[in-house]
Order: sequence, then structure tokens, then C-alpha cells
Amino acid sequence: MGLGEKKEILTRYISQGLPSRRAFQIAGITKHQYYYRPKQGKRGRKPTQYVLKTEGDNLVEVENTEIVQEMKKIKSDPDLDYGYHKMNRHLQLGG
Repeated sequence: MGLGEKKEILTRYISQGLPSRRAFQIAGITKHQYYYRPKQGKRGRKPTQYVLKTEGDNLVEVENTEIVQEMKKIKSDPDLDYGYHKMNRHLQLGG
């Protein structure tokens, strides 16, 4: 039985006078699942086209493609086995 069917049953129980807390227990769902309404539109942040990079005392806009090339150069060295966090820190420190 899917969540939609459970919600229909729960609505029927509540309309017949059963307390909602008891109806949630019988249906086996939480009140958060029952009242949840999905948001419209795309989820998450929009992707950026550039990154702010510090050069001396100035912030400079650098395109993502340049950062990707720098990451590929770092990854090409077999001695560097960087995961996300180490790569991020390496790029922040100026490589």
C-alpha cells in the first residue's frame, strides 16, 4: 500500500471522528508525511559559471573551466590521492 492510499484512508478515519493521532498510528505514517506538500520548481542552487579566487589582496573571478583544468592537473600526479576535502583545501591554499 502506497503513501497516497494511506493518506486517503487516514482522511476517511479523521472525517469519521477518529482523533488524528490515533489515525496516524493505525495508518502507520507520521503527521509530517501526511501534511508534506512538495515544492514547485527545480531544487537546489543554480550552477555558477565562475569562482572567486584570491590573488594577493584582490578577489578575481575565474571561470569554472580553469578550476577544472587545475584539478585535472593535480589529479594527474599519481602521488596525490586527494578526495573532495583535500582537493578543496589545496585549491584554497593556492595549489
